[in-house]
Amino acid sequence: MVVDANSTLAGDALAERADNGHADAVDRVLRALNHPVRRRILQQLSVEPASASTLAKHFGEELGMVSYHLNQVLAKECGVVELVDTIARRGALEKIYGLDAGIWEQLAHVPDPGAEGYGLFPLEVDESTWAEICEAQEAFEDRIAAAVRGGHERGAGLGLCKTRRIIVGVAAFSIGGAGLLQAEDLARLEADART
Repeated sequence: MVVDANSTLAGDALAERADNGHADAVDRVLRALNHPVRRRILQQLSVEPASASTLAKHFGEELGMVSYHLNQVLAKECGVVELVDTIARRGALEKIYGLDAGIWEQLAHVPDPGAEGYGLFPLEVDESTWAEICEAQEAFEDRIAAAVRGGHERGAGLGLCKTRRIIVGVAAFSIGGAGLLQAEDLARLEADART
């Protein structure tokens, strides 16, 4: 994802984006991924559902902080995780959370691919493809770092050349739940590939 911070969107375009369910889902996921603790929580929940106390122990973090990010931000504000179970423990209920498949499904239905200036969508890939994507992400990050070094050598940031402020991001994130493709899924993918 590369966004030019100097560009402006017309008010009508902003209103149209706000009405777009896909854009809302993207915004919610980006907010969820905007903190290292939340990213760690989501990665762990992609493996299996867990409670705040289990996650806090696993990460070696304070329960209050993990609980805040899990319950308040990821579940209530972003809606990317959901309560999947409650277990009675020592006179209290332990809440077990898992990824909310609905938000990830919303990302799969892009109304106009590329129109929003960024891409964020779920894919189902095998281990070999996952490794290839991770390598591509590392190569992209290396190319960005080299470009920035080149800009600094030309005097960027020192007022020696014209510059612009940008945000660059790339992410490949496992959301779990992978399995074998069903016949109807395979047929849909083949049909999509033909169009």
